[in-house]
Amino acid sequence: MNHNKGIRYEFTFSEMVYLLFKKKVCPNCQEKMMKFKDYKIRTDLFDTAVGQHFFEANTDVKDYSYHYICPACKSNFSLSELAKRRG
Repeated sequence: MNHNKGIRYEFTFSEMVYLLFKKKVCPNCQEKMMKFKDYKIRTDLFDTAVGQHFFEANTDVKDYSYHYICPACKSNFSLSELAKRRG
């Protein structure tokens, strides 16, 4: 098995807009949130919807995601949740 041969980020348009341009304030208490980036190692990402191969089968790929935590009220939101709330 190959190790960490690739990385993957996937965003909807609204998630990208939120990530790049929107203020990161808690929807519950309006305090500034802290951004965290996590990843999961996946081996099932070697095929895309159009059938092009970017990674060999069984290749370890870091699949990144973002979430935000409010230090004031301890709320935790995914990037997707915040993008849907803020429009």
